[in-house]
Amino acid sequence: MSVKVILTQMAVIAIFLVLGYLARKRDWIREASVKDLSWILVNIGGPCQALSTVLNAESAPDKKDALLILAILGGLYVVLIIFGLVMGPMIRAKRSDWRFYNVMTVFGNVGFLGIPLAQALMGSTAAFYMAMCCMIYNLLFYSYGYLILRPEGGSAGIKPSIFINPGVIATILAFVAFFTGLDLPGVVDSSVLYAGNTVTFLAVFVIGCNLAAVSIRELFTDRTVIIFLVIKQLVFPIACILILRQILDNELILGVLAITLSVPVGNSSSLVAATNGCDLRTLTKATVLTTLLSIVTMTVCLLVAAA
Repeated sequence: MSVKVILTQMAVIAIFLVLGYLARKRDWIREASVKDLSWILVNIGGPCQALSTVLNAESAPDKKDALLILAILGGLYVVLIIFGLVMGPMIRAKRSDWRFYNVMTVFGNVGFLGIPLAQALMGSTAAFYMAMCCMIYNLLFYSYGYLILRPEGGSAGIKPSIFINPGVIATILAFVAFFTGLDLPGVVDSSVLYAGNTVTFLAVFVIGCNLAAVSIRELFTDRTVIIFLVIKQLVFPIACILILRQILDNELILGVLAITLSVPVGNSSSLVAATNGCDLRTLTKATVLTTLLSIVTMTVCLLVAAA
């Protein structure tokens, strides 16, 4: 595992965060504009990224191997959802924040960090496996994640329409495209690709904008967030990796699962929460802190997987 690759990706994220922080802190961009950007990312950029990742993959496994990795990743996300449900009570977080710790436990930054890391460390096949992880991620996030982060705060009745959104539609199309070999018209494919490419910069930029509302001192003194970071970024992934090493003899799949488990909190949760008018303080602090310290935590986890 290349520490240099990990450090490079973290440096890119840090630059985007700083740009967003300065833009909001100096009032170059207004709060209403940040919310509009969040809506665009959630409803256009994110879904297009999910679809374009599959449509433009350079290397893909055969269908049998793809089904195996999908089954393994599906099982992993079941474990993450169960763990997410107990995370809030376990770290004694405020009850109103339990749902945020739930989604932060389940949904890591597998897109922006996961795919390039897999490509650089293990090659194009591993990158495609990470793309398949993103397919499951998006299917769950745009359904389960939306359910947890809906404006009612989880107290109102569930409406079926909540599960019909651009993210779910795009992910279903991605599954169909892979398993049937469906090709979209060139102009549509290019449009989806270009829209998806906006996510890398804008998603992290928006998190930086939200960081402007959080005290840097408070960021490193929030006991609950720090405990969450230690468990989510070190204890849980290392335990899972050690167990998986006893079960799997495929180093490529093990490496992909290690990246999936060790990536920092994904920014999608903050983007949806911003769109729905949720309190962003806990989400922003945890997202930024886990991202900043992932330079260390991811390196440790990946070295454990490679040992």
